[in-house]
This record gives sequence, structure tokens and C-alpha cells, in this order.
Amino acid sequence: MVGFKDTGKSTYINHEAIKYNKRTGKRVLIINVNGSPAYDEHQELSYDLFPRWRKGVKQFYDSDHDEMMHFLIGLYNKNNKFDGMIIFEDSWKYIDANPPKQIKAFLTDHRMINADLMFSFHAIDFIPPSFWKMLTHVIIKKTNDLLEENIRENRKKIPNFDAILKTYLEVKKAKNIFTTKIVKTGI
Repeated sequence: MVGFKDTGKSTYINHEAIKYNKRTGKRVLIINVNGSPAYDEHQELSYDLFPRWRKGVKQFYDSDHDEMMHFLIGLYNKNNKFDGMIIFEDSWKYIDANPPKQIKAFLTDHRMINADLMFSFHAIDFIPPSFWKMLTHVIIKKTNDLLEENIRENRKKIPNFDAILKTYLEVKKAKNIFTTKIVKTGI
């Protein structure tokens, strides 16, 4: 999901988290980096409660990003499944554009631990190049990107760029600040 501040990203994500949980019965973890009030209805997990959590929607965050990511990676591997969705709010704050090998493996092998992943960014330009290889959809809200200025370069790195550009321009022109559209990346 992409969108600048106050476009309703967290509210939209919270709605999708609840819907996913009700539809599948699987748990949802929201990495709530900003302390967004959109997630106030969900219990915040501490490190000691985390291993016992089995159902529902919960939020989790540690300002020591390395500790937080290594904890998540350590909990789940091929033998220990997550079985649900992990939502990485404002993920560019704690997942580098070129993440370390261990984090990259966790993100790319998410199916092995039965995890669906959702990431939010403030701009399309913030999506790391390596992420484009695993994204299936982009949820577009208003951003300050200038996709139309670097068409040749963007077409090389962004799957289904023409559809993303068309949708981005539609959202950009919309008068409603909360306009939201979804595009398949073609992967």
C-alpha cells in the first residue's frame, strides 16, 4: 500500500486486517511503527506474550528494529509456521532497501511459514527494488510520486508499470483525499 500521510492508509489496513481474520480465521500481526490510533482496538503484544498468541488481530512494535526483526525471524521457520498475515506499517523505516540476507530470506520465503505479507509506504518510490519481485498487488492512495517523469526507468523496475501509472494518475486527479485503487503487478 502506498499513500502519503492522512490519506487513510492505517484505517484501510485495519479494515483489511479484520476482514482477513474473519474470512480466514487466521491471525494478523500489525507492526505498528507509528502508534497509529487506527489499531487501538487491538491488544499490543509484548515479547513474552508473543509465543502464546494463536488467534485474532494484534499489534507489535519495538523501537530496536534489529531486535524486532530478528525476533520475528527467529520465531518462524520452515518447521514453525506463522499461519496468518503480517502487516508492516511504514516498512521503509525498519526494512532497508537492500535488506540483510536473513531478512530478505524471511520476506521472500513467507509462503514456507504460511504468511501473507502487506507493506505500507508513503510513496511508490519508497518501495525497494527487490520488493517488486514479490509483490502481487499495489494499493494506491494519493502520493507525491512523479511516476510520469521517469517512465522509461520505472517501466524497467516496476512490473505492469503502465497499469500502475494509469491508476496512480487517476488517484492523483481524484478530489477525494481517501481515494483508493488496487492494481495487480502482473507477477
